[in-house]
Amino acid sequence: KTHPCDWTNCKGSIVMGLHTTFGKLVVANWHGKRAGTESMDRVHEFEDAVGAIQRIQPYRGKKLVVFGGDINVRSWMGDKNDPLPIDPVRSYTGEELWEEIPDILGYAQWTMDKHLTGEDGIDDKIRKGLSKEPLYQAKGWNTLCPTKTKTKERFRVKEVKEWDGSFNKGVFGKKKR
Repeated sequence: KTHPCDWTNCKGSIVMGLHTTFGKLVVANWHGKRAGTESMDRVHEFEDAVGAIQRIQPYRGKKLVVFGGDINVRSWMGDKNDPLPIDPVRSYTGEELWEEIPDILGYAQWTMDKHLTGEDGIDDKIRKGLSKEPLYQAKGWNTLCPTKTKTKERFRVKEVKEWDGSFNKGVFGKKKR
């Protein structure tokens, strides 16, 4: 998992295997690191989770994997010099948006689908495992969640205040910067 880990928003993975009459059921959840469009940390976290899934052996010759979570993919939405040809006020289905913007997991043009099939990735063992036994996004995933309009501008600039060294107390008295 990533650090720091606040009590409500830990990042990382949980993977478990259950014996069933069908075979091994592997349930995995991953809460990916927040970052910009490109994040090698997010790619490494993904590969760590997939590695844990791959290490679980089948039972009775079968293994069914359910892998999901809050991936925190950050699609590139343009900038001052190169805005995207989408209307920032309009809500899009995932399907409509992905026609214009690929779902980058965290590096260059490596999409989630390319990672899940082993076409792209960092760790050769993980890539070979996914090439042999690929994972797939659920059918219809891209029709479920419309985008959330967060600004009417084509991009946002966020000013970050430098930490002055003082602490505030959180909900349960824990010191927070």
